[in-house]
Amino acid sequence: MVQLRTDNEIFDWFKYLTDKSDLAVCLYRTPVSGKVLGHDLMRRLADIDTVVAVKQGSGPRAETLKLRRDLRDDFLVLDPNEAVFLDDLRTGGQCVWGELSYILYGKKRYLVDEYRALAAQGKWEEARAKSMQLSDIRLLMEETLLWKIIQTATYAATIASIKIWFDAIGLKGGRMIPPVAELDPAEAEKLRGTLVDLGIC
Repeated sequence: MVQLRTDNEIFDWFKYLTDKSDLAVCLYRTPVSGKVLGHDLMRRLADIDTVVAVKQGSGPRAETLKLRRDLRDDFLVLDPNEAVFLDDLRTGGQCVWGELSYILYGKKRYLVDEYRALAAQGKWEEARAKSMQLSDIRLLMEETLLWKIIQTATYAATIASIKIWFDAIGLKGGRMIPPVAELDPAEAEKLRGTLVDLGIC
């Protein structure tokens, strides 16, 4: 499927799949997949009843908002960025799809649960204050993970950092498998120290 490039080829692949199954389909709109699905193709795909959502991991926030305006009302456009989730909740968003922040927040993940609960009660300013307590961790995630993904259009460059992060919060990520290299020991130690300083582990 990753070899398909034209809109018609991609549409035909999803049409074939959805004609043969009643499973719900969530699309993956990101450069990491090999091709970013264009707006015209997104409209065609969203017209298939069982295509119900998209991970909108491409482009600026304006693209997410435009897709939400342009596609059918019950189609979910999911931003893979927890940092904007509170704003999404306020404007009808439902979930964050396909990102690791909740796991990576470690001992601070309770803050997400608390701001979601406050948002559900309509206490938006209290929810924002709670959400902002995660700002330093979000910045570390951007510097350690997000910018590498944006620069390379692949997750490979981030895996070594994620494994160190997982280990620091008590999860077992295992070792890197060549040819992808382990994180430089000095960088790994610096990351571990920063995670401790931020109270994540």
